[in-house]
Amino acid sequence: MATPGDVAILQLSSMDKKRGKGRSIFRPQLAALKTIHDVQEIALPATYALRKKTRHPAVSSQASPSSPSSGVSSEIFLEQRDAAQAKHRNKSRPKSVFGSFNSYHALEDERGSLTKTISDTNSVDDSSFLSLSGKAMALLHHGEVQVGGSMFRKKTQYLVLTDTHLLRFKNQVKAAEVFSEIPSSPNHTPLSAHYRMSSGGSGTESQLHTDVHNTVPLQNMVAVYKLDDGRSSFSIELASYEEPSNTATITTIQLNDPQEADLWLSCLKAAITKSRLTGVSPFGQKAIAYAARQLESESDYMPSHFQMFTVTQRASRSGTSPLTEDVQKLVSSVLYLVIGLHKLHLLPLPRASRTGSSSSLSELSGTSYGIACLSAINLQPEDDAFHLSFRSPLHPCSTLHLASTSVQDIALCLRQAADHIRPLWVEQPFTWHVPTNIDENILPLPSFEDEDHLSFDRTLTAYCVGYGIDPSNIRYTVDYDCVDAPEFILLGPNNSKRTGYNSSELLAVLRALRYNESFRSISFRQVKLDALHNLCDRHGSEHFSWSSKSGRAIRLPRLDTTPLLVQELQCLALKSTQLKKVDFSDSLTRQASAFTERDRGSGICEAIFPLCTLRLTNIDWISLSGIALSFLDLEYLRAAGTRKACHFRGLELSRCSLTEDSLDFTLSSIKEQCGTLDCLDLSNNPAKINHVVLMNYLEHFTQIRHLNLSKLSFMSNSGPILTASMYSQWKLDVLDLSSTSLNPESVNNLAAYLASQQSSTLGTLRLENCMLTGEDVAKLLQSTVHGWSEPRKLHLYVSGNRLEKKHNKLVKAIAASSTPTHLTMQALEYNDEKNFRHLLHALATSTALEYLDISRVSIPYDASEEACEELKFMFENNRWLKELNISGEVAHLEAVTLGRGICDALRGLMKNKTLEVLRIENQALGFPGAEALATVLESSNCTLRQIYCDNNKMGLQAFSMLVNAIEGNENLLWLAAMNKDRHWNREKIEKEAEDYINSSATATTTSTRSSVRKALSNAVPGRSASHRSVEKYSPSRVTEQDLEAAMARIDDSWDIQTDRLSGYLKRNYDRAHDLNLLEFPSGSESRPSTGLASLKTALAGMSIDHTPRAEHDRQLTISTTKGMMLEDEVKLDLNEESFGNELTMGMSIINH
Repeated sequence: MATPGDVAILQLSSMDKKRGKGRSIFRPQLAALKTIHDVQEIALPATYALRKKTRHPAVSSQASPSSPSSGVSSEIFLEQRDAAQAKHRNKSRPKSVFGSFNSYHALEDERGSLTKTISDTNSVDDSSFLSLSGKAMALLHHGEVQVGGSMFRKKTQYLVLTDTHLLRFKNQVKAAEVFSEIPSSPNHTPLSAHYRMSSGGSGTESQLHTDVHNTVPLQNMVAVYKLDDGRSSFSIELASYEEPSNTATITTIQLNDPQEADLWLSCLKAAITKSRLTGVSPFGQKAIAYAARQLESESDYMPSHFQMFTVTQRASRSGTSPLTEDVQKLVSSVLYLVIGLHKLHLLPLPRASRTGSSSSLSELSGTSYGIACLSAINLQPEDDAFHLSFRSPLHPCSTLHLASTSVQDIALCLRQAADHIRPLWVEQPFTWHVPTNIDENILPLPSFEDEDHLSFDRTLTAYCVGYGIDPSNIRYTVDYDCVDAPEFILLGPNNSKRTGYNSSELLAVLRALRYNESFRSISFRQVKLDALHNLCDRHGSEHFSWSSKSGRAIRLPRLDTTPLLVQELQCLALKSTQLKKVDFSDSLTRQASAFTERDRGSGICEAIFPLCTLRLTNIDWISLSGIALSFLDLEYLRAAGTRKACHFRGLELSRCSLTEDSLDFTLSSIKEQCGTLDCLDLSNNPAKINHVVLMNYLEHFTQIRHLNLSKLSFMSNSGPILTASMYSQWKLDVLDLSSTSLNPESVNNLAAYLASQQSSTLGTLRLENCMLTGEDVAKLLQSTVHGWSEPRKLHLYVSGNRLEKKHNKLVKAIAASSTPTHLTMQALEYNDEKNFRHLLHALATSTALEYLDISRVSIPYDASEEACEELKFMFENNRWLKELNISGEVAHLEAVTLGRGICDALRGLMKNKTLEVLRIENQALGFPGAEALATVLESSNCTLRQIYCDNNKMGLQAFSMLVNAIEGNENLLWLAAMNKDRHWNREKIEKEAEDYINSSATATTTSTRSSVRKALSNAVPGRSASHRSVEKYSPSRVTEQDLEAAMARIDDSWDIQTDRLSGYLKRNYDRAHDLNLLEFPSGSESRPSTGLASLKTALAGMSIDHTPRAEHDRQLTISTTKGMMLEDEVKLDLNEESFGNELTMGMSIINH
């Protein structure tokens, strides 16, 4: 008997030819063995050999580990085994129902470190050898099992668990021959339980030899878990996976004794956990590349957020038949679980690596779930099974029944991924049922304070991906210059074809805003929230919060009947402690006439005001303008308003369909907020108000700073709306009394207030459409300068009043500079142009006004030469005005313009030294206006910064002239891109082109020739069309393709000019802000001609390059420019007659 260090070669005989043999489902490989716990070591005889009687001779070889021929004998054994396998494959034998399995791997690469080798016999004529190391193996557990078969014919095997492998033997005797501690006879150790096992795999066979034992390395084990199949027995399912061959095996063991089942489970888990501590990488490069490609296809791959695991996807086996060898009934499968940036992916094993035979397992397609939709993580403490639940809004929960030996790592990675997409969430919106030791291993998140708005974009994108929507469709902006800044402002969808957001998009925005402390104000102004109104989600409430951010519990009604709008707004208010102001103006479409007794209101009041009542939120400014409020909404408001602890700062209730009773109810409800209320907006409600009652309520609000009483109807006009005593106790910032008839007493009280120091904080006063005369406005203007040594920073709006009445008073006040710095007088209507000329003359001498808006001014006819001279005089002599708006108005029925005579007046800007912003839109200036503005830009004027001149009927030539003028001007920072003029120009050309094509069906008439000559003459000033050319021109030569090509040519020219404009403005902006200057061509290198040459170029390109006509052989030579411009020269080999025809046709189409 040799020492334990010797090698024993165990000879096993082959099976009978009639029985045949299948290849083992276990990998025939043993790694280095180590002992765990207190198990005993087994020392095997060095030269022990066991033979089974057979009529075929067996080949044996013996060698000592120290013998120099030991390696040779091992090679002989491998060669004989390979020869036996090849011979067996060539023999005729019945095919297995599993197909051909060719995933068996030899051990050539691991012979050097092999300590035990177990090989099965694949030939009925040859024997194979079992090489066992003399080194000790740690035996953990063993027992007899049943493999396959049926109720009447049972096949048993013996299962042995070591610290590194799981082995299967034909019977206990065979196991005892290898492991001396296993009794050789079952009678010596009666079994306390009976086991039954079935197995199947994607690349192996389930039938085993009666005399062969097999192994599977514990490092290949994927999962061990209890199987709940509805039977009375106790089942354990084992899954293993070998990556090089993508061989997945699922084995089921049934036991009748629960204690023995628990013992098997605990031993398997302990051994697998110990083997996983070796730190060997479980995946190769091919598998990782395969998973990465799958994630890239879904735009979810990022190397720093990529975690990959092997799992078993379990399924319920209730209702299935007893265990069978038909693997098509095995619904469990081995998959890759990959955690990406925003999703969890379940990927099937790569198809290319599978065996060539048809697999019995059903083909699987990869599925993905948004991490933002994760609703539950449940781990089983006793095995490797776990559950992941995902739920999208308005859909039932989808639960994944999975199992993995890496279950704790998966849970930690998922938790880290969820924390990454929601880094601010103190409480994640999913169930977290895991052992305590996992909570202790959660890693802290890296710092994200350098991200804008505390990673709002990251969270919003994750929710959009999870809900299956496009993040780029959501638009928002942030206002840093407001009362409670910064303010998040949600804008309309990026998709112009859509009018609003759907429910999923709104939920993504609201949930991304939750817990975000970077915004103090949130605005949904004019963004419809109707998609969430009256919409209930009865499938779950995991995103709802039952406590405030500080942990204070709340009690709310049943959630299954609460609309999502109420839930989300409550959570937003509860979890954002820095949130002070919310604006819901025009966010809901509700009609007061449609209210019923069961109407539950807007939902906004139901969500916000109860939290204010309980002091669970810091929101104190709420805007509900444009939302019709029901009586239930006002009840919520009353419950909060009567509590002084709410400390409301602002309440905006404009256009809320408040009647006399509801308005009185509202004012009485918020009386307790008199000490804190800063803003009150009751404008544009249908209530008929008694001004005495209103004053009784308003006099309580001593701290008010923003008051809006515009568009209110009063029962009588006998007294003032606001008394002098009320003005004296207020420090107003904004006062709006527009569309309210002000009697002389109200005007006098207001003038006295403006003259007092109590009005020093007033910045905006709106008195539009208040039936004021010129004398009334003059009185108010003079009051603003009383006691002030310099012009007052106040913006006064007096548009829509009867200022022509006693107009001379107003003119005197302006001429005397008795005005604030900002004055808006839109829609002035003059029956006599003389009054308008007087106003312009007074403005020329004013030294107080910095901003003036006299847009939409109406005079009987186009401005006369005298009026234009006064306007030019104002431009030349005013030394105080910085922004001027003299835009007109274009409507469907009429247009309000001053006429093209003001074009010459614009040249007065050449001497102006203060004006920075000029707005002159909708005045139909045309080409003369563009020429005048271009002259100003090319002059010595160096103060003009912005020009708004869109919708002035300027064609391509006019636009090009303006762009050319900016080339040498380095002060202008903004010029309109003329999009409206471009649209107008295209429509005009299309209409004339249509008429032109229609005229080609008949002979050329005298009127047609006249129009062509006129078009040519207008398009090219200073040059008239050749009479001979026009007469000989035939319209029939013009085709529709010619006109389409000409339109395309014009569009290209507009694009080129727009690009030039953007480049010049960028250059000027960089220069003004000392940034890196943009290199841009200058001089003749980048400036195209705006006259005849460029038009000939466009026409030549139309007639030669872009049309199918080729009646004449033309030669075109183009000298191209070096930059982005059109060609400077075009030499056409045409006779004079042909050139005249083409030019006439082109001019009549293009230059309008």
